Amino acid sequence: LVQMCIRDRPEVGVPGLILYRDPRPDDASLASVLPRMLPGARVRQPEPLGLYWEYDAGGARDSVAHVISVYPRSARWLTRLARTLRLAEAAAPVHLRVSEPPSSAAIPSRALALDLSGLDPGVYDLRVRIEVAGETVGDVMRTLTVTR
Repeated sequence: LVQMCIRDRPEVGVPGLILYRDPRPDDASLASVLPRMLPGARVRQPEPLGLYWEYDAGGARDSVAHVISVYPRSARWLTRLARTLRLAEAAAPVHLRVSEPPSSAAIPSRALALDLSGLDPGVYDLRVRIEVAGETVGDVMRTLTVTR
């Protein structure tokens, strides 16, 4: 699993991000997605990509926002470095923001399916960001290779 970088909020955490194939509406637990976990980060079109993560909002009373962005990696090295260091944002051809009320679950989780069929084959950066009360509390980036 990929560790998310938690900034300025030690009570908030996100243990990891799982990419998996064949996402289903009932993907609500780690056990349901692990058998379909991708061994790498290669995604075939037109198959949707499943994303699953668990997070700890530290008993947050505010809504939790999950922000997912996918953007091409073809940018110059300095631009990529600035995005990696979270000093700059890029325009994303895939951008999704899901807000939900605070969860009472011991370990809240989120699963969703991304349709990447509109993307050209190539290398992309996938970014998942968690926000509580408008503040980024968790952030992870993964590199995806989209093929036909």
